[in-house]
Amino acid sequence: MSGRLTEELWSAITGSYDAIIVHPFITRLADGSLPQESFAFYVLQDALYLQDYARALAAVASRAPGPAGIEMSSRRQLFRTTSRYERMFRDMACRRESWPA
Repeated sequence: MSGRLTEELWSAITGSYDAIIVHPFITRLADGSLPQESFAFYVLQDALYLQDYARALAAVASRAPGPAGIEMSSRRQLFRTTSRYERMFRDMACRRESWPA
């Protein structure tokens, strides 16, 4: 990406970016004052999103012209994502069975 385009894109989102940086969730996460329950809920929602995103990538990859490795790459990403979250949930005493459907 050219420097000028990058500057234009960052300039276009300045207000949104500034609002994100000062959002209470972000500031409390950064300073360590975010309640564990809030973080656990965020992680859970993120895990659910990433699972569906990985499935969508696999579906698109399976239709793409080219090597079948594209699809396997998406499946590996889903496995890595799920494994990472399962470890995190184990550390937070949150079982996968308790994830919302």
